[in-house]
Amino acid sequence: MAASGGLLDAVVWLLHGHVFANAMTGNVVLLAIALVSHDYAQVMRHVTPLGAFVLGVSLGKYVLQYHSASALRLALLIEMAGLAIAGAPLHLPSKAVVGLVALTAALQITAFRRLGNVAYNTTFVTGNLRAVFDGAFDMLFPVEPRVQIRKRGRRMFRDLGVICLGFLAGAVLGAWCAPRFGDRSFWIADLLLLAAGLLIRESLAPTV
Repeated sequence: MAASGGLLDAVVWLLHGHVFANAMTGNVVLLAIALVSHDYAQVMRHVTPLGAFVLGVSLGKYVLQYHSASALRLALLIEMAGLAIAGAPLHLPSKAVVGLVALTAALQITAFRRLGNVAYNTTFVTGNLRAVFDGAFDMLFPVEPRVQIRKRGRRMFRDLGVICLGFLAGAVLGAWCAPRFGDRSFWIADLLLLAAGLLIRESLAPTV
């Protein structure tokens, strides 16, 4: 799932006016710069994903009210449908594509945010990187109880490190796909999400 997040940001940035689909911090900074520069065309480019992000978070909260394994699968299905439309040859305006991708990214952020007892994010890496090196510090310099702290640090370093590397791999894949496949690159994100959905189904299936 982190790989899909990296791919989405790379593709949207390269193909749709240098805006972010996932990283709202970047959009807020660029929006502020555009406002100060009186570049109102750029202002609208960054307002669109911010507004779509709010809608996506709201949709994610609505889906999660089911409090069941089906809620996660439903969130994935909605996200995959949105990306399938974004990648289709419908000649949608760039703002519509960016808004659709930002909405689906916000849905993913809202629905998938904990790995065991550790908070994580599949669509940007700042918090994940902090957790990686928190874990590394606890692994190398544990306090009492040393065994438990070292074990927890090792797990955080490993799990969050894999997520960060997955995001990086997805961004590299998106940068390679965007000039070759255009918006159809979003379909590759759908394949990644499908794989994640199959893993989620297995992990949540009842034990016989």
